[in-house]
Amino acid sequence: MGNRIVYAAMATIMASAPMFGTVSADQVWSEDNVSSINITRTVSGVTNKFSNNFGYTITASETNPAPVVGLADSFSIDFAETDAILNNSISKVATIDLSGVTFSKLGDYEFVIKEVSSTDPVNFPVDSENEYTLLASVRNVLDEYGKPTGDLEAKFLAQLRDANGDKTDDVKFEKTAVRGKIELSNTLQGSMADSNAYFKYKINLINAKAGDVFTVTGQDAEINYGGETIVTAPEIVAGQDNYVYLKHGQNVTIGSKDGLNELPIGLTYTIEELDATDYETLIDGNVDEDKATEVKTVKADLSENASEEEVAEYKLSNVTAYVNKKEANVLTGVMLGILPFMVAGSFGAAAYIASRRKM
Repeated sequence: MGNRIVYAAMATIMASAPMFGTVSADQVWSEDNVSSINITRTVSGVTNKFSNNFGYTITASETNPAPVVGLADSFSIDFAETDAILNNSISKVATIDLSGVTFSKLGDYEFVIKEVSSTDPVNFPVDSENEYTLLASVRNVLDEYGKPTGDLEAKFLAQLRDANGDKTDDVKFEKTAVRGKIELSNTLQGSMADSNAYFKYKINLINAKAGDVFTVTGQDAEINYGGETIVTAPEIVAGQDNYVYLKHGQNVTIGSKDGLNELPIGLTYTIEELDATDYETLIDGNVDEDKATEVKTVKADLSENASEEEVAEYKLSNVTAYVNKKEANVLTGVMLGILPFMVAGSFGAAAYIASRRKM
């Protein structure tokens, strides 16, 4: 059941007038009268600014006595890049004007307010869980004897009551933005691999909005790379060159902080390993001479009951595992193996030559 707004109108029809008159919301009286209601839309779970449009409908019940005039059947709430983020959340308000609403018949009216669309429903889902009912009641005002007074007047109230029956002020829609994260790991193999060395990776965010900032966690704060001391960045910025550095057994997460994911779903990216030319590189289990991933697309976190197929697809999209291998040179190994025989042969040849000279 949706929340219900009590939206009442009482009208008195003059004795000489027909029973079905027209009353208007601007014919109001008493301090409780309102001429508008506020609709609040909140998007939570965001760290970067965005733009999105949410669409709403106001649908009249089929049981209403007659159509009304002056009440919009749809409206929208727009979020723009200029909106300020407060505590990872943005709220916008739309006002529904009731001052021009007119009714052609007495009776009870219902109008349901729903959120029905989003320009980017993948990242900003529609709030289909909440809906609100406007109730309008148009009546004759009776005198103390229960007879029409002959006056024409209307009273409008707008009240929102929550599930506990408590009165609140606004109609509220809210949905958390859907976001994802990516993970990168580095593992070394082979007798000649240097477990103390750092490997450099370039993160290419292909279709991210320039200037958006995403958190990087998991890498050492200060490293030595190529003989130079480097203070690693705690974040990457779309539209700039971004690098992370990993030793053997380390992994980083990009786009997640304190349990809040930051990367838009559908963001495309590549990861490229730099400088490690003397290592054989495997990416996600496959040898890759270019040391760069194919274009990957960020997916949302998996649900607890995700299938094995969904898990596999998620890992291909959001998780990248580099394995760098370096073995001893095969020729060197052969030479080391035959060296004792070569030394022994040399001593034997020298002894033979010496004995021949004494003869």
